[in-house]
Amino acid sequence: STLGGQVLTRILSRRLGIEANAMTYINGYGEDTGAMWKSFVTKLDQFQFTTSDRARAVHAANRTFDDLLHWLAA
Repeated sequence: STLGGQVLTRILSRRLGIEANAMTYINGYGEDTGAMWKSFVTKLDQFQFTTSDRARAVHAANRTFDDLLHWLAA
């Protein structure tokens, strides 16, 4: 979602003229996003995940997005 926020920030800025500082929630780390993402991936690559670990992570991610959608719809 952090990388997606960068895409949304660019689109909203270009199409609607909204400044990045008005979108801090979706803008995440701003200009530091790329470096932060690379650091995260480096740390993540240090772990040996099992198939079960991956399945649990996917389930948790899906649940998070379902809960967020439910919250936003309320």
